[in-house]
Amino acid sequence: EKDTIIAIKSFKSFYKSLNKYPYRNVVRRLYRGIYNQELGRHGLALRHYLITLSKLNKFKEINKSKLTLFVYTSLNISSIYIDNGDVDMGVKYLFDAIDKAEIIKENKALTYLYASLVDLYNMEDDFSPESIKYLNKAYAYSDNMSNIVENLYIKLDLLHIFLNANMYAEASKNLSIIRTDCEMRREITDDYFYYLLNLRIATHYKDIEKMQKYISLIESIGNCGKMDLLMNLYKAKIASFSGESKKAIEYFKTVEISYKKDNDLYSLIDLYYFLSKEHIKLKHKDLAVASLEKMRFYSDSLRRYKQIKLVAAADRKYKLQKVENKLSFSNRMSKRKTRIIYAFCILLGLVIIFIARLFMLHWRIRQNYRMLVRKNQQLAQEEIKIKEEKEPVNDDLLKGIIDLIENQKIYLNPETKLATLADKLNSNTSYVSEVINKHYQKNFSNLINEYRIKQVLMKIENEDIKKYTIESLGKEVGFKSKTSFYSAFKLYTGLTPSYYIKAASK
Repeated sequence: EKDTIIAIKSFKSFYKSLNKYPYRNVVRRLYRGIYNQELGRHGLALRHYLITLSKLNKFKEINKSKLTLFVYTSLNISSIYIDNGDVDMGVKYLFDAIDKAEIIKENKALTYLYASLVDLYNMEDDFSPESIKYLNKAYAYSDNMSNIVENLYIKLDLLHIFLNANMYAEASKNLSIIRTDCEMRREITDDYFYYLLNLRIATHYKDIEKMQKYISLIESIGNCGKMDLLMNLYKAKIASFSGESKKAIEYFKTVEISYKKDNDLYSLIDLYYFLSKEHIKLKHKDLAVASLEKMRFYSDSLRRYKQIKLVAAADRKYKLQKVENKLSFSNRMSKRKTRIIYAFCILLGLVIIFIARLFMLHWRIRQNYRMLVRKNQQLAQEEIKIKEEKEPVNDDLLKGIIDLIENQKIYLNPETKLATLADKLNSNTSYVSEVINKHYQKNFSNLINEYRIKQVLMKIENEDIKKYTIESLGKEVGFKSKTSFYSAFKLYTGLTPSYYIKAASK
């Protein structure tokens, strides 16, 4: 409990220290992934790692901090996929990590990344040319690491891979170089580890003397239970190489108990293979057959176990794929929603601008109409002007026309025509029309309509216009029909009667 409290305090302190770090949210998400991966919640861990990569992609700048986070996030994703049986996806993320690590020359990361690739291509000790290529790259990058001590430990780890690849000469050569480097720098390497590597090499070459030497050295350091078991296995091999089959069988039997207890199927298969060989040497036919039967039984068990593992791996792979697909779908939906929101905002903005423009246009039109109404009201107050001439023509006739129109208001009669006016003046229509055109600059019909419209405008301004309909208003001033009234009113004022009345009342 005390350790837990200390860990929580340390984490809080660590999170607080990130406040000034530009990638603080990314690092926090990365550590949430690490935390869930440690607890075995691979689906949740993968989700956090994928979000971490997504967040990193939003930063446009390219720098060492960003790429380092990319490397270790991709490496963690790769390990999750590989642990859950999806090697193809694991390799994909491993290469993504390698690409970023190559840019920033992260030698330690590159060493581990290439070593991980070697492990992947080293399925059941079946080395491919790719695994050897990546092994050499891992070894080369380990030489460029800044921490020499850590470099030596990594090289010791890589030696196991050399041995699994049956590259014993290469392993032996590098092991002696590493040991010399360690002694020169007075660094203490793990003696168990060093002696075991030498023991494996000696066993491959069946060098009994060296095998006994390294077993003695390991036992002199002090053995734990597992190491004691391993030493018995190597002692069995020494006895086998020396032709002491009975002794070899005794050692193999001590190892058998432990392997069965741990249900170590791979080791049991190898063990019964070696036992059958020793029984054949001793010509124990029945015991050799029994050992081979046991080997076949455990081989079948291993096959069934592998099938179960494959099914379980496929199930885990499916679940991880669901996590990635769900997150990918969520990201696509989020982007789609963002695009929809942007589109909606743009459309809304355009609609608001359009409405504002319409409102401004409407306001301007209304203002213009009101100005037009005021202008018309002023014109209604003015007399209809006659064109002044130096020498008036037919002055008496013009006076008669003015009297009939302005004083007697013959225009209020709907039946008033040019002929009616000519009769009242004891003249003819042609001559009356000529005088009107000459002095008023318009024909008889327009002149009469102008007086009628002026009369309407006066009524609108001075009377309660609500008691009139548009048609009755027109008839009041001498228009025969609503259509002729509308046409004349709009021609004179620029507005319809209804709009003029509405604008004049505001």
